[in-house]
Amino acid sequence: MQDMNTPDPINLHDANGSFDPNAKRSSIFPDPKFQALYLIICGIIYVGTASVWYATYFLFKWPQILCALFTVSTFYTCHLLVSFRIAGPIHSLKTNMKNYLAGEKKKLAFREHDFFSELINPYNEIIGFNEESLKIVEDPQNSTEDKKAA
Repeated sequence: MQDMNTPDPINLHDANGSFDPNAKRSSIFPDPKFQALYLIICGIIYVGTASVWYATYFLFKWPQILCALFTVSTFYTCHLLVSFRIAGPIHSLKTNMKNYLAGEKKKLAFREHDFFSELINPYNEIIGFNEESLKIVEDPQNSTEDKKAA
């Protein structure tokens, strides 16, 4: 939970911490790292799509309608793949939260290149998965000392 003295970057809460639906954002970029990365990826997709258009129309001399269809399908496919990295973690978090409320406790995990990986550890700590409880392998020195003590 965020400290009440720390300003909320989105600023949708009043001084008491209650949600205020009429509040305005105090920052255009509430998550600058994610938003910058997303804009860079969109720029790369745009430049790549423009390159596809150029290659199909000017170099391969395809008819303009085929170039347009190929370029648009490339553009949307790339954006769909990027959206998986955003929607997948949010869906996984939402599913884990619903399962937790239903009494089923599962560790949250995302794929390697998904966005929002910074949510994994806080969520797992909130539901009771800390680093010690996640360790499966015993420390061999502790187990031999325990046997000697007994």
